Amino acid sequence: PKLRKLYEDLRDYYRKPDGEYASSAAEILHMLRHATVAPKIAEIHNILDDNPGPAVVFTWYREAAALCAQELKALYKRPGDPVVVKGDIDPDIRATVAKEAIAKGGIVVATMASLGEGVDLSAAKNVIFLEEDYVPGRMYQVMRRVQRWTTDERHIVAHYLRAFRG
Repeated sequence: PKLRKLYEDLRDYYRKPDGEYASSAAEILHMLRHATVAPKIAEIHNILDDNPGPAVVFTWYREAAALCAQELKALYKRPGDPVVVKGDIDPDIRATVAKEAIAKGGIVVATMASLGEGVDLSAAKNVIFLEEDYVPGRMYQVMRRVQRWTTDERHIVAHYLRAFRG
């Protein structure tokens, strides 16, 4: 009973924009994650200016992938910049589209779920996590997609974007 009360008190402390209480702490967490998307997207160009080269931006939310791609398309005009791989692209060609964009030196913006295991994104120089998965195994799987499978000695730079209250 004490833990239930604590949970409900924390949950009910936060309200949704319409004034209603959130139904769970997980809903609050998702609302907070959504609120930090735009400021984190604004930092991506700084990362790519400091570390030029092919990049993969992973998101958790489809909406975040679409917004991120829209912002990046306004900034970058190189071939293949950016390709958005999410549920909108036929699953049979997602891996090919992403690999070709990376090979051109482009940017791929993808939800973590949209690029399945075994997808070769090893030509990417930067991996940017706009959001992270809650499950460590999924994060490991995503990193395996960009692992170097060749004798290429270049480093892959992983960037984790997090928002803090300052």
